[in-house]
Amino acid sequence: FDLLDRTREDHRVIWVSAPGGAGKTSLATSYLQARKLPVLWYQVDAGDGDIASFFYYMGLAVQHAAPRHKKPLPHLTPEYLADVPTFTRNFFRELYRRLPRHSVIVLDNYQDAPEDSPLHDVLHLAMSEVPEGLNLFVLSRVEPPSVLARLRLCDHAACLDWDKLQLTPEETEGISTLRLAKTPDSDILAALHDRSAGWVAGVVLMLEQSRSHSLSFTELPKGQQLLFDYFAGEILNRSEPTMQDFLLKTALFPKISADAARALTGIAQAQDILDDLTRRNYFMVRHAGKPEDTYQYHPLFREFLLKEAEGRYRGNILDELRRNAAEILEARGEYQAAMALYQITLGWEKVCRLIVAHAPVLCAQGRTGLLLQWIAGIPQDISSHSPWLLYWAGISKLGINPLSSQKDFSDALSQFE
Repeated sequence: FDLLDRTREDHRVIWVSAPGGAGKTSLATSYLQARKLPVLWYQVDAGDGDIASFFYYMGLAVQHAAPRHKKPLPHLTPEYLADVPTFTRNFFRELYRRLPRHSVIVLDNYQDAPEDSPLHDVLHLAMSEVPEGLNLFVLSRVEPPSVLARLRLCDHAACLDWDKLQLTPEETEGISTLRLAKTPDSDILAALHDRSAGWVAGVVLMLEQSRSHSLSFTELPKGQQLLFDYFAGEILNRSEPTMQDFLLKTALFPKISADAARALTGIAQAQDILDDLTRRNYFMVRHAGKPEDTYQYHPLFREFLLKEAEGRYRGNILDELRRNAAEILEARGEYQAAMALYQITLGWEKVCRLIVAHAPVLCAQGRTGLLLQWIAGIPQDISSHSPWLLYWAGISKLGINPLSSQKDFSDALSQFE
């Protein structure tokens, strides 16, 4: 916390990079709570590769963080595409103006943005516009891109990397004492620290398992992913069958509500289970919200659970679970998450229906890139025989490829006739 205090005084942008499970998100959330700072928290995902989607969702986040400003921030509609840098500068200047002084904007999981996305150029401009009195935190598993180099040279940005977050032997001892309510002997602490290599997720997992049975830390696998999978498997296999079923099925949701979990698993006590997982710190976090709280597995734990689900539920059973999860998400208005599951199950009829239903809104929001991406993901022998898909493809291309757009309109008209 002291390091963050000092860094914030001299730098407006702080890039925190470390492996998954190193405590980046925990650090940011606990620091902001302890310092009682206003925060705008934005979770980056692969969908932000479409920068119009990024601007749309960032605008929603600003409305939530600064509700007294009634006028929404602009969407990146086609008329702005000729000069995206100017749009970006104006967008973020207005965004920063609306936030209370000493606010912190957090971009979490930035590593999920596609490597070739124009989002990196957008972020570079957003960083350069951060005014005095505000801070931007970027949390990522990867080092900052090259576009950040110039900002670092002028002391506008600073990096906190894995060396800063890696646990010291004293910190490993402190965490062990807190979680076990006693201090382990020095040999155990030395083995624990050596095997975890200062990786906090590894320390927490090993301590949790040591409660239930004796462990020889020196015999455990090395490497963060191997260690995580080993202990995640231990957690799963030692759970009751009902709990195993709950964990594997709810991992299909990017974010979990109690109602959605109840509908998918058929377990009436879903709320109690989610609260218990959060309380026990089983790689689950709660996000407060309206009308209800949502929960989210740690990315490493969810990745493990999805891999396990593919092994446990064979063929049609897993596809049926995915379809059920997609229908639940669609009913809740989470159509992007639903779309991803429908695509995995090759449910093209439902994919087409979702696209046609939401295309007008996506176009109005300037998110034609996402719309084109969805349409391109449909097998051509299906999309080329759907006049509505051709029509919306034409609309999406109108500002960037008029000739291709004209062909789509012509084919759509022929099929409509």
